[in-house]
Amino acid sequence: MQPIAVYDTNILLSGIGWRGNPYRCLELARQGKIEGLTCPEILDELAEKLTTKLNRKTNRWRWSFHKDKLWS
Repeated sequence: MQPIAVYDTNILLSGIGWRGNPYRCLELARQGKIEGLTCPEILDELAEKLTTKLNRKTNRWRWSFHKDKLWS
């Protein structure tokens, strides 16, 4: 059975912006070594943070979602 990780807003934001441990966690999910999960509420919060804190338009980020799973 594959390990499951639930990614919160902090992990997603740090994983997108920097190459530290959060990035490595996202990479494990991308590589299929673990199952990375999130939910619509976390993704809404991420979009809000990207818009307000980083002054970025969220439509610049390309996300592909399948149910509650986050894929890069």
